[in-house]
Amino acid sequence: MEFFIAFRPWISVIMLVTFIGLFIWIWGIKKGKDFDEAANLPFAEDEQEPKDGVEPSHDRENKR
Repeated sequence: MEFFIAFRPWISVIMLVTFIGLFIWIWGIKKGKDFDEAANLPFAEDEQEPKDGVEPSHDRENKR
């Protein structure tokens, strides 16, 4: 128990430095473009062609 009491201030300092480091990494200028690109990935169109040359049918009526 005395171990945690002795290192409590150091643990707080390590946590603060980690938080500040993450904040700088996330809001950094170099990473901004990467995060913007990743944010738009769900809206990107698929540019790959089907492997068998046949496009998949999304009609449920054709499958009945």
